[in-house]
Amino acid sequence: MGWAWEEFSLSAAKPAPLEPAPAETAVVHPDQPAEPVAEVSAESPAVPQPEEALPVTEQLPVIEQKIEVPAVPEKVRQEPPPPSKSAMPKPAAASPVPIVPLPEGVTFQKPRSVAVYNFIMSGSDEEATQAMKDLPFIMGDDQNILIYFAAQHANDGVRLAAAKLLARKRGPHAVELMKVLLDDPSELVSSFAAKALTILK
Repeated sequence: MGWAWEEFSLSAAKPAPLEPAPAETAVVHPDQPAEPVAEVSAESPAVPQPEEALPVTEQLPVIEQKIEVPAVPEKVRQEPPPPSKSAMPKPAAASPVPIVPLPEGVTFQKPRSVAVYNFIMSGSDEEATQAMKDLPFIMGDDQNILIYFAAQHANDGVRLAAAKLLARKRGPHAVELMKVLLDDPSELVSSFAAKALTILK
């Protein structure tokens, strides 16, 4: 047969692509203002949620109060603490008085000498013996007066202690008193006085 086959292009066989339809244009009347067109979002429009009612609080009144601050003195006066009983001075003891009146014109210079004198003249042998132990520590004229009264004591031991103290002294006063002890009723005292006189002369 004498048909002539026309060649068809492959591109001719494909369907033509669809063109998008033209958007409708809104007709705007010259006397009317244009209305805004709301944009359409692809997402679903949000559903408005009802607003929660806030609790109503009562407003409290404001009280203005002034606080007074006491004034601080510049210098706080500090009172000195009271002295303790141990720190308080003790009252001076009264001077002892001779229990036996002294001869006229004879006085002691020290209160301690009066205390020893009272022990010698108390009539107690124990107190007189204690007085003879303290007598070496008394000096000066007070010691000479005390030895004189001790040499006339009724106790032999007190008179012997007086003779021993007298033997350590020098001078006419010691010699005269030692001569008195030569006639002592105690042989022990008189013999000691005789030996002491050999040294004193």
